Amino acid sequence: MSTNFASLGIEVNSSQAVKAADDLDKLVDSAVDAEKTIDDLGKTGSELADTGKKIVQAEREVAQEIDKSTGATQRQADARRKSGASATSEIAIFSQLDKAMSGNIDSMEQLVPLRSRGAEHHQGPANRGAGVGEGGGEAVSHKRPTEPVTISGLFMGDGVNPI
Repeated sequence: MSTNFASLGIEVNSSQAVKAADDLDKLVDSAVDAEKTIDDLGKTGSELADTGKKIVQAEREVAQEIDKSTGATQRQADARRKSGASATSEIAIFSQLDKAMSGNIDSMEQLVPLRSRGAEHHQGPANRGAGVGEGGGEAVSHKRPTEPVTISGLFMGDGVNPI
């Protein structure tokens, strides 16, 4: 038996399939690149979030330092006020001491003539009224010092004897 084949006339053009396969490969490569880019973007987002956290922490630390500085400034201002008040109190105390010393000097000046009269009474009639060089001892000055007597001068031995 003999076989006879007939020709149908169908032609298959596979060039479009090859091009589609190429396009599909390019699409897969693009998808891989996109996935890598998205991963990189996620890492960048995490790094950005960490940087944001560091910024927030730095802001907190700056705020704490500002609070400390403000507290130190307030303590310094309080110390200045207290120092001023202390100086004012010291000035008032020195003023009171000065007044008391002036009162003591007045009292001493009043006592010196009384003391001198008592010495004349004990010296006898021959020596009364005698001055320096007349055998009656030294003359007593009843004058106040010409320079003001200071508290420090009394304690530093400037020659003024408060007693």
